[in-house]
Amino acid sequence: MVFNCIEKKVLTSTGDEYTRNDLLICSTNGYIYAIYKKDGTIFWSTYIAITASVISLFVSDNDRIIAGAAGNTYSIDLMTGEIKWTNSMSGFGYSEVSIVTTSSTEEKGTQMISKYDQKEMQADKERQVVIACSKGKAIAMDFDSGETIWTYDCPYGGYNIPVAIIETINQEFERPVQVVYIGSGRCVYCLSVQTGQVIWSVSLSWNILGPQYMTLASPWSSKLAAETNTAFSQNPSAQAIQKAAEKNKKRRKNKT
Repeated sequence: MVFNCIEKKVLTSTGDEYTRNDLLICSTNGYIYAIYKKDGTIFWSTYIAITASVISLFVSDNDRIIAGAAGNTYSIDLMTGEIKWTNSMSGFGYSEVSIVTTSSTEEKGTQMISKYDQKEMQADKERQVVIACSKGKAIAMDFDSGETIWTYDCPYGGYNIPVAIIETINQEFERPVQVVYIGSGRCVYCLSVQTGQVIWSVSLSWNILGPQYMTLASPWSSKLAAETNTAFSQNPSAQAIQKAAEKNKKRRKNKT
């Protein structure tokens, strides 16, 4: 994976310069904030969602924040807080959203495997994709425009918030295209990132008890999580469970 090594510099209202590495991105009560890591100064704030919604966050390697909340996905300029586009995720309801993106630049293998479509490999090389999940469904969006590329309604996936892991091209394992693994309810699905074509799916359990929330990990995703020390903020399923439990508690209290 190759990251953009040229950093933008932005002036604050006091004339001080800051770069992407100076920022800590936070969200609470419907707002997203960029704060200075050194002293907590708030550089900008942007309102995107109702205060009751949990906002998931993902910072891309090309200075965009991808945020998900209340059944919507947003692209926001990391340096200024300007909203670049919004995808209303039609048919996904108004629940929490889990999000992940492909990288902006990536090393590609040279070995071609004939059983895969060469056109898809070219698309994989050129187009950056955002994957958002909510209510047992997944949607892929063009990173630059926010336009919907494909949607997938996870069969037997229930109506909870799915989680997703993207893995890159790997010729050694005969994976010449990027794939997204989606866990929803009791099932796991492997899809092509660029087309949404189902490569395989498997049902792990038919147990109807329990909250039906899925967690996923791979050696690659765990390595990345170890480097960032967090993966919770872009997949807020635990917070969703807690919120539902608090609602039920208030409901029971009101009945008594």
